[in-house]
Amino acid sequence: MNRGTVTVEGNEFVVAVKRDRPWWIGTVDDLPGCHARARSLAALRSAIAGAIYDCQFAEEPEVDAALIAEVERRQSDPNNQRTIPWEDVKAALGL
Repeated sequence: MNRGTVTVEGNEFVVAVKRDRPWWIGTVDDLPGCHARARSLAALRSAIAGAIYDCQFAEEPEVDAALIAEVERRQSDPNNQRTIPWEDVKAALGL
């Protein structure tokens, strides 16, 4: 396994790179769970930079507190079998 560095938003990250044909796989040492894969090293550099940005800098979506309260209320009421429409859940999560 080889190591290299990638700079994202002015921060340098160490990336472990290995080959698993046909893929190149990159794992960021300092960000657990931050991985990327690509079919070329050039594409991996771009993919791992995007993964680092997502893992380190992307903001969590705001969640609608009223929707969470409604879900908790419905889960605690065994007589309430209604479901929350998926469109309402997606809208609340900003999806």
